[in-house]
Amino acid sequence: MLKIKVDDKLPDNIMKRHNQQQDILDTGKHYRTLFEVSTDAIFLIKESMIVDCNQATLKMFGCTRGQIIGQMPYRFSPEVQPNGRSSKIMALERFESAYGGEPQFFECQHIRYDGTEFDTEVSLKCFELGGIPHLLATVRDISERKRNQEALRESENRFRSIIEQSPIAISFSRDGYIVDGNAALLEMFRYANIDDVKGKPLINQIAPQCRAEMEDRIRRRSQLEPVETNYETIGLRKDGSQFPLYVAARRVMYKDGPMSTAFLIDFTERDKMRKSIERINRLYKMQSDINSANILIRERGKLFETACRIAVESGLFHMAWIGLLDRTSGAVVPVAQAGHVDGYLDNFDVNIFDETTGNGPTGRAIKTGSCVACVDIVGDPRMAPWRDEALKRGYRASLVSPLRQSNQIIGAFSLYLNEVGALNNDVIQLLGNLAEDISFSLDFIDESSQRGQVQNELRELTIFQQSALESERKRIARELHDELGQTMTALNFDLKWLHENIDMQEHELQNRLHSMQSLLGRTVDTVRRISEDLRPGMLDDLGLAAAIEHHVEKFSAQTGIACDLSIDPPELDLEDQIATSLFRILQESLTNVARHSGASRVGIDLREIGENILLIVQDNGRGLPSKTDASRKTYGLLGMRERVKILGGRLDVFNEAGSGARIEACIPKSAAAHVKQ
Repeated sequence: MLKIKVDDKLPDNIMKRHNQQQDILDTGKHYRTLFEVSTDAIFLIKESMIVDCNQATLKMFGCTRGQIIGQMPYRFSPEVQPNGRSSKIMALERFESAYGGEPQFFECQHIRYDGTEFDTEVSLKCFELGGIPHLLATVRDISERKRNQEALRESENRFRSIIEQSPIAISFSRDGYIVDGNAALLEMFRYANIDDVKGKPLINQIAPQCRAEMEDRIRRRSQLEPVETNYETIGLRKDGSQFPLYVAARRVMYKDGPMSTAFLIDFTERDKMRKSIERINRLYKMQSDINSANILIRERGKLFETACRIAVESGLFHMAWIGLLDRTSGAVVPVAQAGHVDGYLDNFDVNIFDETTGNGPTGRAIKTGSCVACVDIVGDPRMAPWRDEALKRGYRASLVSPLRQSNQIIGAFSLYLNEVGALNNDVIQLLGNLAEDISFSLDFIDESSQRGQVQNELRELTIFQQSALESERKRIARELHDELGQTMTALNFDLKWLHENIDMQEHELQNRLHSMQSLLGRTVDTVRRISEDLRPGMLDDLGLAAAIEHHVEKFSAQTGIACDLSIDPPELDLEDQIATSLFRILQESLTNVARHSGASRVGIDLREIGENILLIVQDNGRGLPSKTDASRKTYGLLGMRERVKILGGRLDVFNEAGSGARIEACIPKSAAAHVKQ
């Protein structure tokens, strides 16, 4: 007899090697998971060619894996970058540096598969994979950041423009030295250029007899001691002349440190300027309040109403109204109003095609696209058709600014005052800027509407994906059941034949065949279970009611949870998409009951109510977790809501202490036809 020497350590070595291989596989899965869940686009480059990428890459570039794998990275960039350089040449230079051991980090433009361009931040790093140099490229979409930076620059330019155009002298100082100032400051002190005062001591603009007090004020301010912020002193111009000066100073924190901002007023005309300051402050507050509303409000009608109300409450205008242009008839129709209206707009008639009313303030503002001011309604011939009614209500001056949306004039914003002489050029320009701010918000609302259209398109894509998924599940389930199931059944017959025809003395072989038969039987059961989970055959062959009855019976048997099922009418004739959605919602609901509720009984009610199908799943468990419980995810509920929403129905979740959870899904019977359209 042949004798074989067996190494006693061999099983341990095999097990150790198996564990090491498993650790390598687990580590690979771990890093692959990190690779896939990254919100940044990540792809691998080998010899200047993309060889792998994550899901974020496909989402960012709007393509499939097959459309990007094997491509050169610069295929997804414009031919020329914004700096004028060739995308291909720049990419190859970056690759060469990264392969040379120099990690790269830079900004550039990319192109999505549909041709749209967007700004990105790119990092490249070289590493070896299987002994071959690869580049790991990480791409981050910074389009939103670029837009925010541009908006910030525009805001800063607008702020600077307001400062420069302000009739009030404004200075900025730090530690007693002038840092900057506006044109009104130079005019007040008779300087030709800001460089004449920038970097000079602040007390140079103060008369000698007041400098000691000013120096003490600067010292106490630098030591954060309480200092009077509004005070009077005597200013000193470049020519040596002195004048009474009012100072309103504020300590403001900037990113580079604290700075004193001072509003300076020549009190020679103090009464006039005081009134102007009050008016400008009101208008600035009005502009600030309306801009705050612009940020929060995303509905056009509500935005108009709020702007009119703020103009009256913060700007102290006597009346404000907004009218929109009907381009077909030429009529301007009031849509929002506030203040002392008193029926003024009830019979208000403005038509841009009419020779008389079309050349009034509102008509001219719409036709010319410019602000139209009536500094005195009594003597302004353009107000003749409305003068009597206006004067009855105390209107003495008015300002009309055009409103735009997508660079097209859509109407006008009209403001009325009860005093003459309040509308100077600065006020007119400020109120014109206010109308531009409202127009900007209208564009944003329009963009939001367009985003809603994109969301609808995404929902259509979801419908297609769900339909494709169900079709694929059905196909796989059929193949598992028909092909694999039949094959294993045939194998089972063959094993049974072998078992019956082998010598009964061959006990070991008989036992092995019996074990194989048991294993094959369990495999057949597993295949049937997987096939049933993928797509219940009853759903296609016998309909929704039969599929639900079978699933509920199996659920009760597996979990021990008692189930009360009611289906009315017993035979429901539904479109496949509706039946599939209701069955999947029931599956997910019962899964949640089994996993989380701790319930002992669950009721399922499927009924036809008019033109709708209603599914109710009610358990007697502990209920759903609260919204504030961040440790629980609710993707199942989200999936159910999306299924119902796609079909034009609704999903309601009721969660009462001691009563368990109740899920109600209501879907119109006509939903499937609507989705197909």
